Amino acid sequence: MSLFDLVINIIESSIMCYFIYKYFDFKNIEKLWLFILAVFATITTSDYFINESWLTAVLLVIVLVLFLKVFNKKMSIENIIVCLSALIMDLVCNTITLILGSSLDFMISDSVAKLTILKIFSKIIFLLSSMYILNRKMKYNSNLNTKRWTSIIGIFLVLLLELFILANDYTLKNINPKDILFCMFLTVVVTLAIFNIYGKLLKENEESTSIRLKNEEIRYKKENEKVL
Repeated sequence: MSLFDLVINIIESSIMCYFIYKYFDFKNIEKLWLFILAVFATITTSDYFINESWLTAVLLVIVLVLFLKVFNKKMSIENIIVCLSALIMDLVCNTITLILGSSLDFMISDSVAKLTILKIFSKIIFLLSSMYILNRKMKYNSNLNTKRWTSIIGIFLVLLLELFILANDYTLKNINPKDILFCMFLTVVVTLAIFNIYGKLLKENEESTSIRLKNEEIRYKKENEKVL
């Protein structure tokens, strides 16, 4: 592993940890540096000793979730999803960069130089995406109900996972029938989840309408009492 790869790992770890740190509005800056160091060590060690990318992803998820405890953050499905979002966002940025990189073959013949450019570009996209999401979150923080949107975030993550699998197969020019079957299964899960959310929205809308009609009825009776 070169010095450049170590720098890229530091940048990647810093963006990922900073995103989680700011999203939850943590205050202890010393723990942030420890957080970055732990994620950096996980990524770098995995590059040396682990060849399976899925195992690296699992280890990163474990580290990210464990640091919620370090920051005294409550363990909940919503908070775990945020940690998963940071990791998947990084993976999607890497995949998008690889797809775009296939168009650079006619411009850059040196594979090492092209890979260097793609890595830098990937981290720039990751940084911009993280800042954009943090900005939107802070802008609408007062109206944000995390529990209400857990299902929607989960669906979004599943769709990103599908995108990553299919884009990875496309980039490597290796269409795997197992990957296609798995993506079909995920699509069925997403479809069922959407119908479930739609049913809940209809029920909530019906309850809201009922409450509104009752309030109007009460208001109408009070107005009649005043007239009498």
